[in-house]
Amino acid sequence: MGDFCIDVSPPEDEWAKSLVPPEESFIWPTPATEITVWNFLRGRRVRKVGPQGCGKTDLDRMVAAKLGVPYLQLSFNVALEPDDLVGRVNLRDGETHFIESDFVKFLRLEGHRMVQINELARAPAHAVMILQTLIPRVNSHIILQGKE
Repeated sequence: MGDFCIDVSPPEDEWAKSLVPPEESFIWPTPATEITVWNFLRGRRVRKVGPQGCGKTDLDRMVAAKLGVPYLQLSFNVALEPDDLVGRVNLRDGETHFIESDFVKFLRLEGHRMVQINELARAPAHAVMILQTLIPRVNSHIILQGKE
């Protein structure tokens, strides 16, 4: 793919900084990492398909670590509730408060960020509708994983 120049400033928000994976002993670059970075920098979504344990999650964490961007993994199953995606209402000191989910906080972050969505095919219908509402409004790199 050749050389590329990226301008990715580290996040200023402390919570966002805590989401940047540590750079581990990853292999860099490989064709898969170069393709992922190329798409990431262009705001394109990447779907990776493969058997469990083949390295899909490690690849995404490696790219986020190398670029120094916040990373969030979201896994779907039939028990997922709307509160898990958007947040919940909480009563505190006699007042009602809305507490945003980590997913919504993550989508509100400024700058580059990477969210990995696992097993979207297992998501309940309400979760898919929430995603369709939230994701187009932000400029995040979305990684979809699952079976074809």
